[in-house]
Amino acid sequence: YENIMSLGVKGAYEVAKKNYEDALALNPAGPDMNLNLARLEIVNKNLTGAEKYLDAALKQKKDYIDAIFLQSQLYVERGYLDSAITRLQYAAQLAPNDPGILFQLGYLKYRNGNYRGAAEAMQAAVNLVPSYANALYFLGLSLDKLGMTDKAILAFQAIQQTNPDNADVAKAIANLKAGRDPLAGAPAEEAKKAEPAKK
Repeated sequence: YENIMSLGVKGAYEVAKKNYEDALALNPAGPDMNLNLARLEIVNKNLTGAEKYLDAALKQKKDYIDAIFLQSQLYVERGYLDSAITRLQYAAQLAPNDPGILFQLGYLKYRNGNYRGAAEAMQAAVNLVPSYANALYFLGLSLDKLGMTDKAILAFQAIQQTNPDNADVAKAIANLKAGRDPLAGAPAEEAKKAEPAKK
């Protein structure tokens, strides 16, 4: 029922919530159902309700990675980038070998203008998954911001090895070699994603 909510099926939210609440009543000590209820409230665009269930899940298990990760996404949604980064740093301490968490941490640090921190997190993700194109992309952008043009070019060239037909990557490499911003001439939407958040 949660999955069909996006289709606008009438009553799906109510049925999904009742089933999750019934499951929670059968296993009140487990944090999983509170996490499911939080996700349900996000789909229902009730962020306050989602936070309540996340708080309950984390009260039951303070090192619950999935709940911490979702909580960080809620903070981003509400514009609390520093709080989101703090939560993801904690998640990265709990799961240092999770490249997805490292990427999200690096991406938020990049958005927050912490390019050195972003580069470190992206490099850690790439160390775990050398072909991680998204991490290499933001590693390249971060290194460029730090004035490390040669290393930035290497990051984009690593993407090119597994994505040889990607015109955006080729353009970024050409821009860097010409002393320009790697995103010069990129589509506006793509460039916007890579812009630091306004403070």
